[in-house]
Amino acid sequence: MADDNSVYYYYKQLIALRKSNEVMIYGQFETYLDQHEQIYAYTRTLGEESWLVLLNISEQPATCNIADCGAEKLGDIVIGNNADRTNKETIIEMLPYEAIVYRVLKRGL
Repeated sequence: MADDNSVYYYYKQLIALRKSNEVMIYGQFETYLDQHEQIYAYTRTLGEESWLVLLNISEQPATCNIADCGAEKLGDIVIGNNADRTNKETIIEMLPYEAIVYRVLKRGL
């Protein structure tokens, strides 16, 4: 448990994130890519705040387009388990079992 990059510490970060952000508790939930066999995608929206959660639930790489997930432009990465990920992609190439949470920017931002 001394490794700050362990699954244990990642889950601690996820729990703290949920506790400190009302969008993840009270936000309206909407799924996307319902027919995708590898990626589970959803948004949580509360007021002006919207987050996109992308989870590759397979052992193979997977690809998705953010436009298919109700987003035109992504903001900062809130949390993820791939340190090399940037927030500049429109086509997301996800690693096996990768998880990413993005802030979604509204039109005109």
